[in-house]
Amino acid sequence: MGGRHGRRSVDSVRHHRLQRPGGEQGALERNVMRHDLALLAGSTAAAGTPAQQLDARLQAWHALTERHATQLHEIDLADDLREKRAAVDALR
Repeated sequence: MGGRHGRRSVDSVRHHRLQRPGGEQGALERNVMRHDLALLAGSTAAAGTPAQQLDARLQAWHALTERHATQLHEIDLADDLREKRAAVDALR
């Protein structure tokens, strides 16, 4: 298998490269991975105000997903944090 530790990869013999799994299976794998990383980031102890704690956890989540950028990278940090903060504000 290729360089995808703990996740399925598809070997394209014709192109001799690893491709991101697609379709429903690929989407499910990426969502499970994001969920696991969100739990890990959310469980980190952060000091400060609730807003500072949220910001630290969101940044930790983004950093964890970037460790698996081939599978999970979609947007840059600034856009990701802006979207997540807007989602949190909408829940309040």
